[in-house]
Amino acid sequence: MKKLSNKDRLRIKLHNLKLLKTKSIFDPNVRTYHLAMPASISLFNNKFRGNVLSIINKMRSKNKEKKPCFIDFKKVDTLMPDGTIHFFHQLDKYSNLSLTGRASNSNIVKGMLSKLGIHQRMKLPSFEYKHLYVDRWYTMTGVTADFGDEFVEIQDALQEVLKNEDSEFIVSTAISEAVSNVVHHGYDEHDKYKKWVLFVGISNERCDIIISDLGKTIPKTAPKTLGERFQEAINFKWIEKSDADRIEFAASWRQSSTNDSHRGKGFDNIIQVKEVRDNTIVHILSRKGAWSTTSGKKSYSEAVDGTIVYWSIPIKSSLSALV
Repeated sequence: MKKLSNKDRLRIKLHNLKLLKTKSIFDPNVRTYHLAMPASISLFNNKFRGNVLSIINKMRSKNKEKKPCFIDFKKVDTLMPDGTIHFFHQLDKYSNLSLTGRASNSNIVKGMLSKLGIHQRMKLPSFEYKHLYVDRWYTMTGVTADFGDEFVEIQDALQEVLKNEDSEFIVSTAISEAVSNVVHHGYDEHDKYKKWVLFVGISNERCDIIISDLGKTIPKTAPKTLGERFQEAINFKWIEKSDADRIEFAASWRQSSTNDSHRGKGFDNIIQVKEVRDNTIVHILSRKGAWSTTSGKKSYSEAVDGTIVYWSIPIKSSLSALV
């Protein structure tokens, strides 16, 4: 038998690679869907929001089809708390989704994703990186309003930053009320997944706190205005309220769509956090709308599952607002 030349060996190898690639494209049991994350994981920023939510929607679809996904974080250099925690929450919900992935080029991003357990989900080695932003990111999840011992570390971190009993009380009460709202009203009775996520991130400049749920959304449960009730009464609709309008109305009306006197009053405690310190910002993001104590209403074209309540408290008084 004639011995194969190096040229022939290379030709066979390229042919085999081509066959393997073709099989991975057309065989639904082999293909892994490549999902490339943008430079910043953010929901507030329109530049990145659509990409992040598109990836989450594809993950949801592939979870139903029981097909694997490859999450590519290579270009990610910024993890905004709102987008990162929402993505983390979605991964927790779709715990059976098979994932692989590629790590970011940023050591801080790699350290944070490892701490959140996302590297483990993607079958990547854990990456420990000593940095303030990594060390002082805290998360916990639950399905009841009982925090337990897991909350102690977060509470100690908040006490160290706030350094004031009144401020600590306002923030702790707001967290408790927001979680209680999720537990009792955030999800439909038939929902199988009913978890909330609490996040606290501390830098040299700000203390960011987030309560996340993947439930009914505020626009769906917000009270109706007098105008909307009148339109319903005459069975005619000429004004459609935006999600941002409904979030703003819920925040100011302090009542839910049930109109029960005990419902919706948690918004008082949520909004009161703005009094903790000058330049404190309260953000509420739900479905296609957002509202904040500094910039008011904002509408988006893509919808978010659930609601994100986001407090950003300055540690230094000269800090600017969140972009």
